Amino acid sequence: LFDDAFDQSGVEIFYPNIGINYLDEGEILDDNPAIKFTTNEKEDNKVIEINNPGLRFIDKQIDNRIIIKSKVTILQYKEE
Repeated sequence: LFDDAFDQSGVEIFYPNIGINYLDEGEILDDNPAIKFTTNEKEDNKVIEINNPGLRFIDKQIDNRIIIKSKVTILQYKEE
């Protein structure tokens, strides 16, 4: 039922890719991610889990397509 409603309104559910950098994709990701710590500096700000998908307009020509940002879990570097 929700799928039909989304299709009729031109909205889609989206899931960001695991492994993207949170800082590079801020326009599609929620401002308050869940955080897990890592001792590997190369994994800092890496998205490791999608907690809730986001919603966006299907039409790519619409400015500010994101309706609801996706909620994610990221890694944050912390020295031992």
